[in-house]
Amino acid sequence: PDDWVYASLLLISLAVGPVFARGHLRSALPFLPASAAVQLVSAFGFLLCAAVCSSFMWHSVLVALVSASICSFGPRNRVHALCAAWCFGYLAFFRTCHLLGFTKPSPHSNAVQLLMTLRMVGVAFEIVDTRRLERRLRDSTDDGERRSLELQLRYTGVSPKFWQIMLYAYAYPGVLTGPYYRFSIYRDLVDRLQAPGAPPPPAVGAALWKRLAYAPLYGVAYLILSQWYFIDYARTDDLLVDSSWAYRIYFMFAMFTTFRCRMYFAWVVSECVCMPVGLGGYPAASEPRCGEGPTRLEVLEEQRQQRQSRPAIDGAGDLNKSDDISYESVHNIDEAGCEFAPTVQAGMKAWNRSVQHWLAAFVYRRVPGRALRLPVTMAVSAYWHGVHGGYFLSFLTIPLARYAEDALDRLLRRARLNQSVAYLARWFFKMRVFDYTCMGFLLLGAGDTLRFWAAIGFCLHAASCLLIAADWAAARLAGSGRPA
Repeated sequence: PDDWVYASLLLISLAVGPVFARGHLRSALPFLPASAAVQLVSAFGFLLCAAVCSSFMWHSVLVALVSASICSFGPRNRVHALCAAWCFGYLAFFRTCHLLGFTKPSPHSNAVQLLMTLRMVGVAFEIVDTRRLERRLRDSTDDGERRSLELQLRYTGVSPKFWQIMLYAYAYPGVLTGPYYRFSIYRDLVDRLQAPGAPPPPAVGAALWKRLAYAPLYGVAYLILSQWYFIDYARTDDLLVDSSWAYRIYFMFAMFTTFRCRMYFAWVVSECVCMPVGLGGYPAASEPRCGEGPTRLEVLEEQRQQRQSRPAIDGAGDLNKSDDISYESVHNIDEAGCEFAPTVQAGMKAWNRSVQHWLAAFVYRRVPGRALRLPVTMAVSAYWHGVHGGYFLSFLTIPLARYAEDALDRLLRRARLNQSVAYLARWFFKMRVFDYTCMGFLLLGAGDTLRFWAAIGFCLHAASCLLIAADWAAARLAGSGRPA
C-alpha cells in the first residue's frame, strides 16, 4: 500500500507541472501576484510531505526553520559549518528519538528528512561560496579573472532571504525521492515563473516522453517481482538453512533486481516531475551536470545578450527548441551505466548521481589532505544513509571489492583474453558485488546481514581475497621471469 501511495503522489506531481509552468493559474485567477506560482510550487510540496510524513512532519519543518535562520542570521563565514552540524546532528536525534519517548518516524518520513538535509546544508555552502567569490572579485585586478568571477556570481551566486530558503526547502520537484539540485537551479526556476507573461518552460517535448517511456516497464517489473521476492524471507531458516547454496545466490540476485526496478521507477518519474515545470532545463551547449547546473557559463551569457538584442522574439526563439535543451541537471539515474558499466566505480557513478554530486562538492573537495577525502566522504555517506550495521558492512566491503576488481583487471590483461570476454568477466564481478552489498542495505541490521552472508559462505569476500592473492602470485611469477 505504501508503494502505491508513493507512486500516486509522484504521478500527481508529474501532472501538475504544466499548471504551474504555463501561466494557467494567472490566466484563471488574474488577481494572483506574479510570485503566486512560486509559492504554490512550495505549498504543493509541503502538502506532499504532509501526506507522506503525517504526524512526523514536524521534524522536517524544524530542520528547515532552524537552517533558514542560520543561513539568514548566522555568522557570515560560518553558516555552512553551523548548518551542517545542526542538520547532521538532528539526523542522530531523528533516528533515536523513539528511545526518548517519541514515536519512531516512518521510513517515508526518513526519506523526506534525508533530502531536506541535503538541501539545507547545500544552500549554506552555496551562500558561503558566493561570499568568497565576492571577496575575490573585490580583490582581483586582472580583467580576465574579474569577468570569470562576474559570470560565476551572476549564474551560480546566491544570497537568499529566510522565506526564499523555506520555499526552496519544500519545492515539490524532488522533495520525496530526489533529485537533489542546488539553490541556484531553483532560483532559475523562480526567475522564469515570475517573468512577465509566465513564458513556457524550456521545451520538453520528446525529451520528457523519451525519459518516461521506461518507467511503466520498471514499475510493472517491480510489482511482479515483489510478489515473489521480499527481504523478510532472507531472515528465515527456510532460506538460510533448508535451501541450497545456489538458490541463496539466486535469491540475492533476484532481490537486487527487484530493488533496482523499484528505484529506477521512482527516480525516473522524479526526474520527469522536474521537466514540465521547467526545473533544470538549460541549453545543451552550457554542458549542465547533475545537481550542479550549467558548467559553461559563457554560453548562458551569450544567449542572455541575444535575448536582450531580440526582445520581439517570444522566449528565446530558436534557442528554445527541444534539441537545444538538456535536463542533465536533474538526470539522477543512468540505468545503462548501472546495468552495463564494467566496473564497480563506473556503476556507482551512475547510481543516485545528484547525491554523489552533493558528496563530491560539499564533502570530498572540502576535506584537507587527499588521503582523508575518500574515507571521510564514505563515512558521511554511510551516516547520511542511516545508522544501520548493514549499511556500514556494505560500505566497508566496497574498498575490498575495488582492490579485487583492480586485481582481476591485471589478471585479465596478463591472460591476453579477447576484449569481449574480459568485459564480461569484469561486468559479472561488478554485478555480483552489487548483489552482495545490496543485502546489507535491505536487511539493515548487522546480525541479519552477517547471517545471510555466512549462509552463502561470505563468497564475495572469499572471491575478492582469492583474486588479490592470484594477482600477487602472478606478479611474483612475472618478476622472477617464470610464465604467469
